[in-house]
Amino acid sequence: MSPSATTTDATLPFAIGLIGGLQPPADRALAYARRMEDRGYGGLWFPDVFQGWVPRSLWTAAVTGLANGRGSPDIFFDPIAAMAAAAQVTQKIKLGTGVTEVLRRHPAQLAQAALTLEHLAPGRILLGIGAGEPAKQARFGVSVGQPVGRLEEGLAILRLLWSTDEPVDFDGRHFQLDHAALGLNPPVSGPPKIWVAAHGPRMLRMTAKYADGWLPVYTPLDLYVSRLATLRALLAEAGRPADAIVPAMFAGVVVGESQAHVRELLGAPLVRFMAATLSPDFYRDRGFEPPLGDRYGMLELDPSRLSPEDAMRIAERVPVELVRETILSGTVDEVADQICGFRHAGVKHLVLMNQTFYADASLARSSSRLLDEILALVTSTK
Repeated sequence: MSPSATTTDATLPFAIGLIGGLQPPADRALAYARRMEDRGYGGLWFPDVFQGWVPRSLWTAAVTGLANGRGSPDIFFDPIAAMAAAAQVTQKIKLGTGVTEVLRRHPAQLAQAALTLEHLAPGRILLGIGAGEPAKQARFGVSVGQPVGRLEEGLAILRLLWSTDEPVDFDGRHFQLDHAALGLNPPVSGPPKIWVAAHGPRMLRMTAKYADGWLPVYTPLDLYVSRLATLRALLAEAGRPADAIVPAMFAGVVVGESQAHVRELLGAPLVRFMAATLSPDFYRDRGFEPPLGDRYGMLELDPSRLSPEDAMRIAERVPVELVRETILSGTVDEVADQICGFRHAGVKHLVLMNQTFYADASLARSSSRLLDEILALVTSTK
């Protein structure tokens, strides 16, 4: 089933996206969506999670000032509902799931929900999707076995259901359709664009087959270039042009007024803990001992089960020098230079996750203004 892209990455302008409003009150989240569109950001991305990556045991006033205003790090709007609301108060900014999966959401339900969003905001919906976070999702009784296999079947079902309103069959290992019809057709803009959060060889191959965009988490520049070349070779194997997929990336960012200030922020426990979720190979390839041993934090760690001592111990095992290799960081000019490097390497849509205020809650507004300065610098540079 051929993907739905009607424009190629060569025709798209470079854009910076942000994480959308995630918590109540809803009116503040909607005002944020309007404000970010007015400031020139190209996308708002809404995580599809029940629980976040900050351990509750570290969500204390002694560790982060954020705990004073929000009682839990696990407060998240449902992304489908949040995107529907944001669609009504914006006109041009892209709205994406960052990212969803087919562990908790059946592909047919996801196909209908995403199509509904496309009717509400034609041409603006980006269905970011990945294999999921099994360790956290299993806590809710979700069947999480073989997440990559489930995703591959889910992508095939999405394409199949969006291709016709006639009954279809699908006989997979994980999902089956028996004369199932999704009568809701795409609007004139076509079905939503699918952007896959892919890193390994198998995920890149299914991205080349089914996707309109590639949306990995932060990947060092040299490795990003290598994987993009692999993806384009896989596109050729699939009979698709090299620019059929929009290269994108999620990137945490810590920005400060000086290098000394930035180094201090990078040493904060929550920022270091977030870096601990990367694969063991990422650490070993750079000469560091993985803080979680052989466990891949993003897939195998359940942060809600960590004691304060264990969570802090994990954070302290992550050197500040290593944190720098997992996110964008520096002064406004330094971060802008880093972004321009990725832009010149082919990135068309960069989603920034501001981690500055995880280090210092008092910097929430000022770091947002610094991101505006970065946006102005990188979008004015050819």
